[in-house]
Amino acid sequence: MSDVMQEVNDELRQQRLEAFWIENRNWIIGGVILAIVTTAGLTWWRGYTYQQDMARTTQLMAAIKSEDAKSLTDFAAQSGKNHAALAKLSAAGLHVKNGNPARAIELYADVAGSMSADRELRDLAKILSLNLRLGTDDPKKLHKELADMSGAKEPYRYTALEMDALVYAGEGNMKDAAARLEAISSSADAPEDSRLRATTLHEFYAASANESVPFKKDAAASDKKDAAAQDKKDAPEKAAKP
Repeated sequence: MSDVMQEVNDELRQQRLEAFWIENRNWIIGGVILAIVTTAGLTWWRGYTYQQDMARTTQLMAAIKSEDAKSLTDFAAQSGKNHAALAKLSAAGLHVKNGNPARAIELYADVAGSMSADRELRDLAKILSLNLRLGTDDPKKLHKELADMSGAKEPYRYTALEMDALVYAGEGNMKDAAARLEAISSSADAPEDSRLRATTLHEFYAASANESVPFKKDAAASDKKDAAAQDKKDAPEKAAKP
């Protein structure tokens, strides 16, 4: 009896599977075809993108070797993402070399504001722009931009701190300048050359900051000494008066 029931159940299960297949076979076949096409499409797109990247990179290298800023900006206008950013950075470098920092700053701003480029390139453009604007731009503006790039996880943190110290030194604020440099020299993660520069400059800035207080005391003591000498000089005249 149990064998008969098993055969009946198997037959019912088979009938249900056949009915499900007849009802849904178009969807099933379509899904399989879509998966195959999608996989093939992605494979083709990766290969095409790689070939395009290689071709663009070759063109970019040729434009860089030409050392022509216009060729680089023209290439950037026809390219996208990182290739365009690299071309603009290279063109900006040529403008700096040729004595046109204003145009370089414009190109750096374009790269920094491009959301299609990688963050590393955008941050590099920012730090290069700040380097050109040291000593000419508003110190408050520079401090704010440098503070944004001085966070613990920022890739150009130590360069930004070093620049910030220079801005403070230019304002005559040696105390804050020394503090920025101390943050570099005391960090084990800072590059060796950055720590060396920071340590050397920190000693100078710290000494300059400490000298300001004794200078005021010496000046006050000198004033008192001069006043005492003047009183001594005037004493005979005062004594001679009735």
